Amino acid sequence: MTIAQKLAQIGRQEGLREGLEKGRNEGRQEGIYMVARHLLHSGADRALVKASTQMSDEELDRLV
Repeated sequence: MTIAQKLAQIGRQEGLREGLEKGRNEGRQEGIYMVARHLLHSGADRALVKASTQMSDEELDRLV
């Protein structure tokens, strides 16, 4: 394997790792939004949802 091929392989591995991490973070955030939305629609106290999810008032407003 040439140096160029090795560097290309390392670049692909780093790109894949970063992509997976980004996907996990986006999925985690979407899960938080989904739970917050359900809690708010179920009548849960807004302050409790805000404190539990660490979401801003603006983010919570977009969910309702």
